[in-house]
Amino acid sequence: MNLLDYYRDAFVEATSKFEPVWEQEFKSGSEYQWVKRNYPYTERFQLLEQVDAHPKISFSIELPEQYMNTSLIEEVANSSSRFDLFISSGSSGCKKMFLSAVISVDHLQHTVMGHLHQVRSEILSLLEMTIEIPMNAGGPTYDCKPNTD
Repeated sequence: MNLLDYYRDAFVEATSKFEPVWEQEFKSGSEYQWVKRNYPYTERFQLLEQVDAHPKISFSIELPEQYMNTSLIEEVANSSSRFDLFISSGSSGCKKMFLSAVISVDHLQHTVMGHLHQVRSEILSLLEMTIEIPMNAGGPTYDCKPNTD
């Protein structure tokens, strides 16, 4: 059994007992990706294969629109996390932000479920520390209203 299969099996076993709302996501064509649609956040868990290295675990939270104009980027940049934290964005008719934490499996200090709870807690703590930036502060603003032109 390779490491990806080992961690996939560990994730599936743990979430079936403790968080059975996780669903495997096949859109990406990967058998190593799951999604949990929670209010107010959609969470994603992915096992990433690495060439000549241990696999990595990625946990992401899709952020609601309210985080578009906040100090989140600064909070992430100034955090002292043992995870690789980053913010990414996507576009599907509406701007979306994802806050992700990635770690190599050889640096895990807990079970897969223990890691999931730890990284979720750290990300939610960062979200609690963000402050809203006034729209007229000169920064970019985002509008997710459908274009009716």
